[in-house]
Amino acid sequence: MTKGGTIGVDLVTVALLDDAGKIKTGADGLTTDGIFVITDEVLGTNQANITNLEGSITEIYGNNGAVDSSTGKGNTSVAFVFNALPTDVKHKILGDKSDGKGGWLPSQIKPRVAALIKTHHLDGTDMFIGFGNGKFTMTAADLKTSTNTEQRVTDQMTYTALDVPAWKQNHKTYEASDQGFTEAAMMSEVFGGYTASTGATTASK
Repeated sequence: MTKGGTIGVDLVTVALLDDAGKIKTGADGLTTDGIFVITDEVLGTNQANITNLEGSITEIYGNNGAVDSSTGKGNTSVAFVFNALPTDVKHKILGDKSDGKGGWLPSQIKPRVAALIKTHHLDGTDMFIGFGNGKFTMTAADLKTSTNTEQRVTDQMTYTALDVPAWKQNHKTYEASDQGFTEAAMMSEVFGGYTASTGATTASK
């Protein structure tokens, strides 16, 4: 039996999606194969605060009492804090438009992005929360002067999860300790077009 509870944020992975829900690759994507892993090399992820995983329960009354209930879908969002996200990746997942001269304009048309959060339980077994469809926004940047200490500013973004047609939900949890779990199958579900045989994607640019 897996010991519950979770510890920290181990890893976050993201990818741009096309209108068909397949990973964008190459120049249109975030990397050659489309998958961008936010590793220690870019100082990782400081926070992934997930809210509204489920909606509230509505009681159904009859015969002067609560006889049943229904549960609405959650308007799930994730408050991410990235320590040093590469600028090209940041602008792409936000949908900013380049002017080809170093300038980036914000856009109200946001790209679809898939995201996978990895954490682990108290006994060390991995747990993942997958979002196969969603959009990023970044509403603020709190710049402060440095004094005797360096005042670093992180990239604080909100990810709004959207439904994945195959799931009929906006997120899916994966337990690595469960029988039948494979990382390859999980990746192919969260990141449309991903194939385990190549570690890449089958989606065209």
